[in-house]
Amino acid sequence: FLATDVDIVNTDANNQMFIETPGELNFNGIGNTISVSGSNPAEGNHNYVSFLPPVGAPATIENVTVTGEGFVEVGDYSYGQKNFTGNYTINNLVVKDLVATLATGNKGFTLASGFCHYGNAVLNDCVMTGTTNMVDGAMPVDASFVNSTTTVVNGGEYGVVYCFEHAYVTLDGAKIDTLRVSPIKGNVTVKAGTEVEKLIVDYGTSAGNVTQARLQ
Repeated sequence: FLATDVDIVNTDANNQMFIETPGELNFNGIGNTISVSGSNPAEGNHNYVSFLPPVGAPATIENVTVTGEGFVEVGDYSYGQKNFTGNYTINNLVVKDLVATLATGNKGFTLASGFCHYGNAVLNDCVMTGTTNMVDGAMPVDASFVNSTTTVVNGGEYGVVYCFEHAYVTLDGAKIDTLRVSPIKGNVTVKAGTEVEKLIVDYGTSAGNVTQARLQ
């Protein structure tokens, strides 16, 4: 695919843009912007952009900006954690100033995520900043790396990054304002050259009993 500017205006419940292929997915936005608008998750309108190869198939997404109201996902959560097996390469993806409609629960938190993936992803020189929440009470995060996924972040700029307790994440050379980690059986590696302004380590339960150890 090569994409020109795309505007998505939500006219129906759960209006989505699926970029879907029967096999390997290759998408080059050639520097253009996808704008999403008009979501109301309280009424079932989530309005998002989904790069959707089949279960286990690879994907390459590059050179595109997504903004507006919604979220971005690569792969699909409905694959199930045992099927988060696709290998995704994501180059120069900008997720900027999204009003996130995705509400994901974890360890007593409700997260409003601008970006998620469901597989094994390498993010190269991406920018994910400025996410706010449309869902009342949800914690806005620019990128969340969920359970049973593996992520390598090479360079780029991020606002808030949230690592689930069963996620495997390597950060190499990125600039991150806030790194929030919930460690149980996953692993987060921060390599030399990565800049993290604030690290928050959360220990808690799904019932929401959370204590925090912070390094600032």
